[in-house]
Amino acid sequence: MDEHERQQLPGIIDDLASEGPRTEFAADRFKRIMQKVGPTVGSVFQRVAVDVMSETAKKLLGGL
Repeated sequence: MDEHERQQLPGIIDDLASEGPRTEFAADRFKRIMQKVGPTVGSVFQRVAVDVMSETAKKLLGGL
């Protein structure tokens, strides 16, 4: 994950937590970032993020 993605991650998680027009975009970006960080770090991020995600985001991300 590069510095730009690190800075954007809090906003992405905020967008995943709310039902809005940016939820789908945030889900796509979250998937791409999780692929970059690898399975160990990615699974930790996913477990934390799933607690705050909206139902729409969970569906977009495949029900994490």
